Amino acid sequence: MNTRYSKFFIGLFASVTLMACSKNYSKDDLLIPGKSASLFIANESGFVYALNPSDGAKKWEYYTGSKVSGSPYISNGNLYIGAEDGYLHKLDPNTGAEIKRLNFNSPIVSSPVGDANNIYFGTESGRFVCWNTVKDTLVWDFTAGGAIRSSAAIEGNNVVVGCDDGNVYARDKTNGASTWTWNSPTATQFYSSPAVNGDRIYIGGYDGAMYALRGTDGSMRWSYQTGGSILSSPVSYGGNIIFGSYDTKLYCIDSGSGLPRWVNKTTDRITCSPYAADQIIYVGSYDYYLYAYHIITGELRWKVKTEGLIKSSPLVHVNTVYYAGYDNNIYAADTAKGVLNWKRNTNNVVNSSPVLLDSTGQAFYPSISGAGPF
Repeated sequence: MNTRYSKFFIGLFASVTLMACSKNYSKDDLLIPGKSASLFIANESGFVYALNPSDGAKKWEYYTGSKVSGSPYISNGNLYIGAEDGYLHKLDPNTGAEIKRLNFNSPIVSSPVGDANNIYFGTESGRFVCWNTVKDTLVWDFTAGGAIRSSAAIEGNNVVVGCDDGNVYARDKTNGASTWTWNSPTATQFYSSPAVNGDRIYIGGYDGAMYALRGTDGSMRWSYQTGGSILSSPVSYGGNIIFGSYDTKLYCIDSGSGLPRWVNKTTDRITCSPYAADQIIYVGSYDYYLYAYHIITGELRWKVKTEGLIKSSPLVHVNTVYYAGYDNNIYAADTAKGVLNWKRNTNNVVNSSPVLLDSTGQAFYPSISGAGPF
């Protein structure tokens, strides 16, 4: 080939190659993640993580700026989580991008719960808030006589919550008007969140008693005394009330009579709230173990050891139990035998309980939030 033409074609080829590699033709825009299933968890450093439920791979992280003890809540396609700096953080659950930061001027340790377009949560100043998640406006609020660390539960037309002032409050969901207030006989504090089954409400006290109240007027049906404080939130499942106590025991109480069906002892305190699924109760203990018990007999099916105490409540979804602890890790294990599927280090201890959003947009919550399986 003629040398002049050879040089021309070589130069043309080089120009085309360089143009093909130019950023004018190949943009480096970030890929936007699609709507897939996510597991949300927060740690005491104030970081919120979105993980892939199948393998624990991190999708995104968000820094709240303060310690987080409560669990996230999904409302109208947004992720809400309270922090101890007094802010309620509104995030895009797909990207972790902050949409809005709402200041309530007092630490938020209770987990938000929701109903239609509203979410409900308390603060350590005793303020209880109903917030509209469509308009981002206050619907109503009231101030109790003590800190509200208990998460609320929905009972018919009412929202029910315990308080450090020894009261359990029932407020009308629409306008916040008082339906009833129940004063505990020992003026105890309520860290435990209520569970609701029909018109029956169950809540544990720091005095070690589990109380059963009538949803109509708040009058007490029965109480059962344990040997230690109850911070564990009960679950109501198949006529049973299941909860843990500082006395190291897990209790299964008959919801009608208030008498025990079975009691199982661990080797340390239980403040974790149990989770009930397919006749199995899952609960963590300060003794570093996650336990699985049969709900009818109380038989131990299996237990698995972590490297730290467990205060965070477990969550079960599609044959997998998710749980976290003070060893900084969140775990995913097979529900049949407790065999580990994966674990992920969050770089600090975890009090918050996991929440799962599946690919259809349905959310699944731990029982500590008041939105568990009743």
